[in-house]
Amino acid sequence: MAIHPLVIAELKIRAAQMDLRCLEMDATYPGEPMGTASRRHRSRNRTQAMADSYRRLVELAEGDRDG
Repeated sequence: MAIHPLVIAELKIRAAQMDLRCLEMDATYPGEPMGTASRRHRSRNRTQAMADSYRRLVELAEGDRDG
């Protein structure tokens, strides 16, 4: 089954958007409570996992397109 190039491009865009969100969550704020920082850190990990999933889908789609 061929994957349309636009679908692959959309997956790449979503992965890049998730990477940007992760960068935004890396910021630390003076006086920030430890609980807030911990929640932000867990949220960043989930976002990074989602970005990794999008990248894996891109790899699979490009492999399917080539093969």
